[in-house]
Amino acid sequence: MEKLNLIWSACSNYEGTNILENRIAIILFDIIKYDKKFMKLFCRDVLKATNFLQDEIETAKVDMGRHHFDLFIETNRQIIPIELKVDAHDQDKQCYRYLQTAREINKNVPARLYYFCKTGRKPSENSLNGEKILQNDSKLLGNAEGVVVVHYKAEILNWLEDCQQNLKNAGEKYLSVQLEFLKDMIKENL
Repeated sequence: MEKLNLIWSACSNYEGTNILENRIAIILFDIIKYDKKFMKLFCRDVLKATNFLQDEIETAKVDMGRHHFDLFIETNRQIIPIELKVDAHDQDKQCYRYLQTAREINKNVPARLYYFCKTGRKPSENSLNGEKILQNDSKLLGNAEGVVVVHYKAEILNWLEDCQQNLKNAGEKYLSVQLEFLKDMIKENL
């Protein structure tokens, strides 16, 4: 008998062959907004290149589809646009256009697009259109602008582990089990 993973079922097309990015966006959105601790862990574990002040995390808002970004986090000091890639190819000059949008939204902070993708993948040269790929490391980034590549298996799994530990400590088994299914899907497919 084949292993049943309802998160995989909810995130794939009817044939079960492709993971649909919009469904991953919904799941990540729900986890991030579920608890301020999860937002803080997301900022620490996933968005390593962004320095957040404690009061920023307390007032941070997360949206889906705002300004055409899959996910969009806004604090009183900065914006964090996120593009999720699973199986789809980049659109023409997509990362470049998204960075231009980020620059227009907030001229006071370096424009960075967080590009979530499978391990080994990065934006196409056409999508970048001359923009730089930056390392997801706050010590190296400074005021550089560009695309920060985030791999699902590396950064997202670490974050989910930390969220799951928080849930276990709080006695919330139901959501912890759901995160386990999500982690399995990421390990096996992303």
